[in-house]
Amino acid sequence: MNQRLVVVVSALALAGCGTGAPGVAVRRISSNIEFGVSTTTTSSPLGAAAPQSVAPANLTLPGQVPAFDFATTTTYNFSSPAYGSTSVTSTADQGQCPEPPYGASPDRSVALSVAQPPTQGSYKWQIIDSQPVSGTNFTLKTYHYVTYVIDNVTKTTTTPNPVPGDSATTVFDYDVITPGSEGGTVTTTYEVKQNAPEVSGSAGNVGQTQHVGSPDRGLSLVSVVDRNGSGAMTASFHPSTPVLLFPLDVASPQSFNAAGVDPSNGASFTNQATASGQTTRVNACGQLVDGWSVTSTQSFSQNGSTDTSTVDYAVATQYGGIIISSASTPTGSSQTETDEIGQLKPGPLPPGRP
Repeated sequence: MNQRLVVVVSALALAGCGTGAPGVAVRRISSNIEFGVSTTTTSSPLGAAAPQSVAPANLTLPGQVPAFDFATTTTYNFSSPAYGSTSVTSTADQGQCPEPPYGASPDRSVALSVAQPPTQGSYKWQIIDSQPVSGTNFTLKTYHYVTYVIDNVTKTTTTPNPVPGDSATTVFDYDVITPGSEGGTVTTTYEVKQNAPEVSGSAGNVGQTQHVGSPDRGLSLVSVVDRNGSGAMTASFHPSTPVLLFPLDVASPQSFNAAGVDPSNGASFTNQATASGQTTRVNACGQLVDGWSVTSTQSFSQNGSTDTSTVDYAVATQYGGIIISSASTPTGSSQTETDEIGQLKPGPLPPGRP
């Protein structure tokens, strides 16, 4: 069965069966990675050594947004998770979120660090599938509206930094719960680590400054878990080392390679990325928000099969380090999926959650 999970930069999606040998079907990477991972654990792990990893990003959401000019519905029932949505296919850019007022600007500027965790709650998101029409200058777009939930934000822990004179290292985790297949859910856990030990330097005056340090020195992907409509786990990905999506504090421009391996099945996820030091502006359905721009190539591998996508995403440090936008194009495809946050202040958490 196919399960969808949104990771980073948008999202990882697991596709797997509850029994049998691990199988993989990666459909999308970065914004959507599809894992075929058996939930049956093996008694003898494959023993794959996890390479240094680099970590993902956070989300933020709005509560009170301008009235939408499209229909959308969302229901939650955590005893039998279900998400509803409405999609609109158009030959023009109709069905989109409302535009911000003329002369509007973001309420908050991007920051060099994450001052506080993201706000728990329900967030509206807009999913745009873009497909160029061959032989024309026309692009067919499909608009899909769903609700994401940020939950289980942990208390921030503080530990002394071993580097003399550096600030203490702080860490917190949070979950992003997104719609899965057949009424299920996908839960992606992220870690935000700041002031991790890091060494930087350059070879003369040539090239970018090189940064070396803790593999999870920023926003990182910790795990992905798929559950069916009854709440039972159907697939999972648990890299032994979190995979870095965005380094903190922001030192730009900066290129980094991150990777993580699940020792129970040998599945791996890699993120080869560059933080340009520039920002991306997103229309959160009538409200503007900026995020640090990251370009990457992301791959998921298992059982000798590898799927790769180019992914451009934006991280809003001023909203807890969440990923507010992610555009993913699989290698060899002309179709791009763009996921954008639709509100900056969340609505209440769904009732009846565990």
